[in-house]
Amino acid sequence: MDQFRRRWFLAGLAAAAASLRAQAAAPSAEERLDLAKKRLAEIDRKIAEIDHADAQKAQQRREKQQLRLRAYELTRARMLDFVGAPDVQMQLAARLWGHCCRCGRELTDPVSLERGIGPDCWNDICNGIRRLAAEGERREVISWLVGVPLELLDTILGEQP
Repeated sequence: MDQFRRRWFLAGLAAAAASLRAQAAAPSAEERLDLAKKRLAEIDRKIAEIDHADAQKAQQRREKQQLRLRAYELTRARMLDFVGAPDVQMQLAARLWGHCCRCGRELTDPVSLERGIGPDCWNDICNGIRRLAAEGERREVISWLVGVPLELLDTILGEQP
């Protein structure tokens, strides 16, 4: 055989061998089905892991939102307590701090300590309330502007300056 035919023959043998190897290595239908089942099982496992992680993150987010909501509710309740009774808040602050809640000067008078505001600041507030009332403002508006309950507002307006 000459060189060319020999190469051609060897190439043909190599191709036939590769074809036989491929046929022998190719999985049967049952093997392909088993392989597909294994892949699906792996995909299902990964999906379950992702779902579990998502559920944990969702639970953490819900807990965080509940804590935020609770903090908001507590803040709101405290603000409503203050708005509803600022005189009580001023009294508490004065008892703890011993200073006027408006200007910060030290309180020495027992009445001022009880009120939580010094006599000069108290007179300024009373004069402001009387001025607003003289200008024709409604009681509710004055109460809201000055931050005193209506009962205290009526007491101040009933007093003589």
